[in-house]
Formats: sequence, C-alpha cells, structure tokens
Amino acid sequence: MVDLSSANLTLSETSYLYTSGPIKPKPVVTLNGITLIERIDYTLSYRNNVDVSENAVVTATGIGNFTGSVSANFTIYPHDHVWTDPEYSWNTDLSAVTATHTCQLENCNVKTETETVPTVSKVTKAATCTTKGQTTYTATFENTAFVNQTKTVSNIPATGHNYKDVLVPATMKSGTKPTYAKTSVTPSKGSSYITVSKTGKVTVKKGIPKGSYTVKVKVTAKATTNYKTKTETKNLKIVVK
Repeated sequence: MVDLSSANLTLSETSYLYTSGPIKPKPVVTLNGITLIERIDYTLSYRNNVDVSENAVVTATGIGNFTGSVSANFTIYPHDHVWTDPEYSWNTDLSAVTATHTCQLENCNVKTETETVPTVSKVTKAATCTTKGQTTYTATFENTAFVNQTKTVSNIPATGHNYKDVLVPATMKSGTKPTYAKTSVTPSKGSSYITVSKTGKVTVKKGIPKGSYTVKVKVTAKATTNYKTKTETKNLKIVVK
C-alpha cells in the first residue's frame, strides 16, 4: 500500500465565486511524478464548500493500492450585490426607522440587508396660542447604502390663549383714588368679553373672537378740599391673536 500523504494535490484555481450551491473543484493528484486517477486511486470529499468561506477544503483519500489522504484549501468569495432601492419604515411613534434593501441576483449569498436606528428629535417650531408646534425627527444610518431620513410633524399642541389682566393708565391729579368704568368697546362683539373694574383692572375673558379692540374707559376722581371733581376718558387698545 502506498501512502497518499506525500502526494501533491493541485487545484487549477484557488478562489471560486459563490453560487449558493456546492463548489467542487477537481484537483490533479500526483505522486512521484505519476498522475493518479480518481475513483481508481482515490476518492474526493469536500468541507465548507457551500457558503462564502476562506477555509473550503478538498480531500483526496486513497483507495485500491493507496491509503492515507492529502488535502488543499480554497476560497469561496461573494459576488458584488445589485441592490434594490432602499425602503424606509418609521415606527408609529417616530422613535426609530428601519431601512431595507434586497439583492436582485438569483444566487446572492446575502439576499436582504436591514438596519434599524433610533431617531433624534428636536423642536423646530414652537407652539403658539393658535398654531401647533413642530418636531423634526432624524435617523442616521451606519450603512452607507442607506440615506439618512428626516421627518417633520406638527405634534405639539397649541398653547391656547392665556389672557392677563391689565390696568388702565391714569394721569390725573386728585386727592382721592380715581374710579373706572367701561363706556364702550369697538367693535361691539367684544363688549361681553371685556370688563373693567372700579379699580381699573381690565379682564379679557376666554372665547373672545380674534381681532383688535378699543376700550373706552371713564376715569373719575371726586372733589376734595384742594381738588375739583375731574373726569377723563382713556382709550385702551387690546389685540387678540
């Protein structure tokens, strides 16, 4: 019996393109300058020869007058991908985005690539009393085949009106504190929403229609020993947005 462990096993190529099926290159086996014959002098077996690998192995095992075995390594390398255009899917709450594309080649070793990343949110427009504010969400991918995504939504509720009380200015000199009374509101649709207290506090009630209003206020100071009774009319402009 002759030991094959000292034989030479030679492949015509050492690298092969991935096909999704077994790669079985046929080697040439020689011993002492004599080329041996498959299935008479040896049989072939393979390992790691289906998927992409740097350690695929072909082994010739002696039969008949031969014993022992000899092996050689070869590489299975991936082909270039032909990707579809990426598709992007946002979570319902916009907290994350998933990008996916698919290789269009039939025998591709990696058919689909997917990456999910969290978003970063930033308020890009503050809410006002009548309009919603806006938030912009940004997703940044590590895979350069995917394009960073942004989405801006109006999801900040309007603040609503928060009317403040104001005081009617008074400049008259008097020995007593003046009293105040509303005489008119122009336009009149605001009259029921605007009140003036005796101390000059003007209150605007919620629900008043938007617009500009002019409030006429009568200011009266009673007579004293040193001052006569005096009355003035003040115009106060109120703008409701």
